[in-house]
Amino acid sequence: MAAFIHRHGLFSLRAHVVVGLSGGADSVALALVLNELGHRVVCAHVNFHLRGAESDADEAFVRRFCAEHGFDLHVHQANTVAEAQRTGASIEMAARAIRYRWFAQLRQAVGAEAVAVAHHRHDQAETLVLRLCRGAGLQGLAAMAPRRDFVVRPLLAVGRDEIEAYLRSLGQPFATDSTNLRPDAAQRNFVRHSLLPLMGSLNPRVAQTLATTAQRLRDQLALYNQAVEAARQRVCDTTPAEWQNRGRGRIDLDALRNETAAATLLHEWLSPLGFRPAQTHQMACAAQGTAGQTWRAAQWEACISRDVLHLRKRNSPAAPTQAATPTQAPT
Repeated sequence: MAAFIHRHGLFSLRAHVVVGLSGGADSVALALVLNELGHRVVCAHVNFHLRGAESDADEAFVRRFCAEHGFDLHVHQANTVAEAQRTGASIEMAARAIRYRWFAQLRQAVGAEAVAVAHHRHDQAETLVLRLCRGAGLQGLAAMAPRRDFVVRPLLAVGRDEIEAYLRSLGQPFATDSTNLRPDAAQRNFVRHSLLPLMGSLNPRVAQTLATTAQRLRDQLALYNQAVEAARQRVCDTTPAEWQNRGRGRIDLDALRNETAAATLLHEWLSPLGFRPAQTHQMACAAQGTAGQTWRAAQWEACISRDVLHLRKRNSPAAPTQAATPTQAPT
């Protein structure tokens, strides 16, 4: 794991790290290994109060574990159901939002360099399968990154079997969330307990293969992003972030026609403004040229005029080149 941390620049030597500690095998192993590597470990546990006595038992286990190993521990009591009702999110998404919001606050409060979470190779494989089934582009299929802002994943190259073997060698117990053992509990559990074992009949190392594929896609994503940015410099007047700041922008359609995959480029640039894939596809087709066509998102509109796609926030004054109001095209 030390080599993985160094290769991806997750944090410095002997860094102060917050570890998200659920009490499960993965997070228990993560805390122990980081401690062995000389990092200062601060453990963070969220009691989501979703499983009654079992949630409280997990918290009790975490408290004992940290006391035995001398780890500082912070515990957050969350009303997950109320948060889901307040935001309209699913229980799963509400729990995730609570967890990472508190992790960010705790990291700053204790002065830690990063928050380490215990996603591992099998989690990565499951994420890739789920996103492939739901439909995703290169960004989604690259699955989980070793680092995302302050959150790091040092175990991504380690399998679940290796983690449990390590804990057995230490005689270290861990908590087990019973909901993770029910194939019908969630889509991820279906992938974990049904789909991946079935895929394993074709490839016994399917989790390793899928995790490796995700990493290759992540490398390819870096090249893709470079190509999208190079095309943006040839075609657009400025960056999408600057469009947001000034409330308008321009895309040279004549230059766009010389680019490969114009619809994909427009999607990358305009989806952050709220335009849907069907709309950016229509814009790419219309780049061949009917002036006056307009597409509207919640806060933005795009209009073709004189071989230029003009972008404007809908509550902003029109640019001089857009004095005439164009006819609206279907969205």
